[in-house]
Amino acid sequence: MTELLRIHRDAKGTSRWLEPVCERIRAMSARFDGNPEALVDDVWKQYAAKAPTLGLFVAIEDDQIVGHLLAFVRDWDGRWVGWIAQVEHDRVADRATVDGVIATLTDWIEQWNFSFATKGFRVDEMIFCTPHMHDAWARHSGFTDYRSIKIRKIPASRPS
Repeated sequence: MTELLRIHRDAKGTSRWLEPVCERIRAMSARFDGNPEALVDDVWKQYAAKAPTLGLFVAIEDDQIVGHLLAFVRDWDGRWVGWIAQVEHDRVADRATVDGVIATLTDWIEQWNFSFATKGFRVDEMIFCTPHMHDAWARHSGFTDYRSIKIRKIPASRPS
C-alpha cells in the first residue's frame, strides 16, 4: 500500500526524502519545459523557512519512492488557492491511492485554513494544469474543467 507523507521540517523523519523528491521535481519540471532550478530552489527556500504554503508530499511503498506531489498555497486571480504544481506516480494509481491523495491534500488545506483563519485568509479550491487525461481527472478525483490555459512563446529577439 502506498503511504503519502508530507515532507516538512517539523515532520520527524521526512527530511531524508527531501533531496530525492527534489530530484524528481527537477526531472519532471525539465520534461514539461519548466525552470527546474528555480522551482527546486523555491521548494528548498520554503522548506527551510517552514513555510505553511509548501505542500510537499512523497509516496512511499516498501521504503521506496513511487511518487511525489508538489503544491503551494498561493494568491491566484485575487483569491487564495491550493495550486498543485506536480503530481507523479510511477504506475497507475488505484482508487484507494487517488482517494488518499485527495484526502491528504484536503487535510493540508484545512490545516492551513485553521492556521490562517484569524488573518482572514481561506482556501476554498485546489487548481492544477495538466496536458493530458482531462476526463480521467474529472471522473476519478472530482477536478472539473474551469478555464483553458493557452501559451504563446515570445521570440528571443526580433529584427529591428
